[in-house]
Order: sequence, then structure tokens, then C-alpha cells
Amino acid sequence: IISHDGLDIKEETTVWEAVVRWVEHSREERQCNLPSILPHIRFNLLTSDDMAAILENPLVKENAGTSEVIRNVVQSDTSNLKTRFGMDTEEMVWLFSLSTKEMLFMNPRVGKYISCSYAGNLDFTVNHIFSEVVAMTVTSKNNIYALVRESQRRDLLSLLTYNHLRNVWEHQSTVSMLGGEDSVGYQHLVEVDGHLYYLACCYVPEEDSVTLTQKMVRLCIRKFDHHTDQWQECSKLQLSLQVNRRGIVGVAVSCGSYIYFITDEEMHRYHSRVDQWCKMTTPNNFPSIGSSAVATEKEIYFESIENLGEMYVYDTTSESWHDLPAFQQPEETSHLYDNLSVNGSMYFVLEGQLHLFFSYEDENYDTQAWQVCALDRAAGVWTDLKATIPEGDWYMSFEVCHVAHMYLPCLKANSTDEQNAASP
Repeated sequence: IISHDGLDIKEETTVWEAVVRWVEHSREERQCNLPSILPHIRFNLLTSDDMAAILENPLVKENAGTSEVIRNVVQSDTSNLKTRFGMDTEEMVWLFSLSTKEMLFMNPRVGKYISCSYAGNLDFTVNHIFSEVVAMTVTSKNNIYALVRESQRRDLLSLLTYNHLRNVWEHQSTVSMLGGEDSVGYQHLVEVDGHLYYLACCYVPEEDSVTLTQKMVRLCIRKFDHHTDQWQECSKLQLSLQVNRRGIVGVAVSCGSYIYFITDEEMHRYHSRVDQWCKMTTPNNFPSIGSSAVATEKEIYFESIENLGEMYVYDTTSESWHDLPAFQQPEETSHLYDNLSVNGSMYFVLEGQLHLFFSYEDENYDTQAWQVCALDRAAGVWTDLKATIPEGDWYMSFEVCHVAHMYLPCLKANSTDEQNAASP
């Protein structure tokens, strides 16, 4: 494993530390394997301080043979050794363009923007994927998945996975659409503990509805088995609620080892290990949530459907709700958007910080502008990053800005435009 180029690590010291932990687990039996293992560590990628620390490690210092092996590896010709996959990645937000068949990858915090041509396989062209995607997700291991309607069978969805090293989407599985014609609201694709889950709401038969306005809705969920490429049915969640004016039933998001499903009226948590839903306590003034949510390791951010820029945060550890500072247009840049109206907005978390992305247009729909702001939680202030996003009809997938660690060498090889000027 440690000889692979595709390891998603930022520093080679991670490989050395993994080897040390493996040996220490059964030192008497495993230390003799070090001479054959060490040549697979790319010591040429380490700093002089890292090398000094390794040579002082008891595993090396107390074994003259191990120390000699390391020195021989360091002195050998290592010019052909590549950097690992993770060393050439950067956390970036990505947007789409149907007209130019491109994807835009950006990190507005450092002023980096890469637009590149997108290569689909023979069955899934660019236009088909972008126009027929119903749900997407980025997993904790940086795998990117999309559920896409099949062109011949509208009741079927294809699960595609993005190959970072080849910059192509590849087919992995097929699943029937949950709810079919009775589905309501968005479809959802999330990951928990390394497993993919597909969720969707659908109406139950009319005679079982509470009232004409209070529909009975069932949240269905399926789990993807990577070993068999099959989908397994999981426990359904029965809901009695009113679909809001935007046709949105609720939003699903994963945080920690749970899936949370939040509506305008209530919140439920799914425990994947026991296949069980439980209703969570909510405040009396429970906010009317929008169509998306983003999560960090322990917190979930929700937008307000009633007031643009108003946010709420749910702490999954303390199971408590808090208000966030509402977005207010920074004075120094507000004049740039005086004659424009907001066409869309979405939140995303980049490098651990909450961001707000706006797209604007004028009344004739022929002038476009974008704005990216970041929230300083400690100061309670939104800052305009003054992003210089390249021109194009960029849009988000189902009102979600996806963030992933992208493999830069492949993006640059397929790049049609690249900007690296730092944001002013």
C-alpha cells in the first residue's frame, strides 16, 4: 500500500508514522520486516528536520541495520519517485457550465480558478450528466459521486463516480428512483462511515393523508454496498407535514456518524449502525429552513427560507441551536451590486470556514456577477473576498456548492483557463 502513488496524504511523514505504528503493534515479530518496507518510503520528499527526527527514533537508533538501510535509500537515486496524490491536491469549490461543457474549480481564498474541459464516457456525455443529475456528494475520503437519470429509462438512476486521476465520470451502479412519480422535493445522496445512502421523499396514498393540505410523506432510504454494487432497503421514516411553497419537504445532511433530516417543523436523526430513526428535540421558534445545509465535523449550518443571509447552526455534540450573524453586504463593495438582483445563493464550507456564494443578474438577464463572502465566527463579521471569477454561465448543482480536494496536475492538463492571482 505505501508504495502507491495514489495515497491521499499531504506529507510523507504520514507514511513513516503508519509504518512505526504497524511495527510497534508487534515489535518482536515485525521489526525484521523494516529493511524490505523502508525503501517504499519516499525519503526524498522529507525535510532535513523530518529526516533527523526519524534517525533519532528508537526503531532506527537502536538498530544499526535499519539506520543503514535508511541512509542507503536516501543516498540512492530517487529522482524518479513521484509525489503522492494528496500532495498535489487542493480543496476547491466546483461549478458547472452547460454551454461550454466546462467545470470551474476555485479557491477564492487564495485567488485560484481553474476551468477545464470535462470528459464523460460514451454513455454519459457532458450535457447529460449536468442536465440530468439529481444528487451529488463528496465523501470523507474525497470520492465524488453523482446520481444521474438514465436517458432510456427515466425511472432508473446511474451512480457515477469521478476519477480524479483521469478527469472522467465512471459508471458504478444502477438504482430505481425512489418514489417514482410520487416523489416530492429533492433527492439526496450522503455518506456516513464510508457508506453511501440515497434518500427521497414520496407521498403515501391519498386516503392515508391527514388533510388535503397536510400530506403524509414517507422518507425512503437505501444503502449502497460497495462489495456487491447493490442497494439495500433501510428503515423508512413516516412524516406528516405540509410541503412548503418551493416544493421542498426537507433537507438531508450527514454529520459525524448520523444522517439528519430537517423539515420546517421537525428534525430526525438516522443511526446507520442500527438502522433506526429517532426524532430530535427542536426549539419553539424552529426556523423555516431552505433547500440545503452544509456540515463540518460537529456542526450543521442551515439557511433561512424567509430571510436571505439568515443562518442557523446546530451543534450535534450539545444538541443545541444557535443563530449566526445575518449576512450584511460589506459597505466597501455594496456599490458593485446596486443595479443587480440576486439570482441564486448558496453556502459552503471551505478550509473549515463558512462561505456564502451569490450570483447576480440585471433586469435584462445579460449582465452577470458573482460574489463570495466568508464569515469570521469570532468577530461575527462577513468579509467580501473580492473573488475574480472567470466569465461564464456557471451554476451550482441543485443549489449546493460542492467542495473537494481536487488533483491539480490533471486539472491543469485539461485546463482551458487558469488564474492564480491572489484576491485583492
